[in-house]
Amino acid sequence: MFYRQNAYIFSLSISNDTRLHFRFLKGSMIYFQSCILTNCTCYTNQNMRMSFIADALITMKEHFEFLYKELKEVYDKPSKV
Repeated sequence: MFYRQNAYIFSLSISNDTRLHFRFLKGSMIYFQSCILTNCTCYTNQNMRMSFIADALITMKEHFEFLYKELKEVYDKPSKV
């Protein structure tokens, strides 16, 4: 799944119309993926590992939904302090 995510994100870098999306997503996606994979090593039980991955993916989705909303609503306003 991570391979497909990365392939999709890197496909955004090809076009000038989507290059900004690529730059926004690349860092966040690599960060989330590396955290998920690193923390998977803490779980020796396969069921616990899969539960952790499922929870982490939900958190990742919520984060990207938050970012999308923020960018959509306040992209042209000063940064929050």
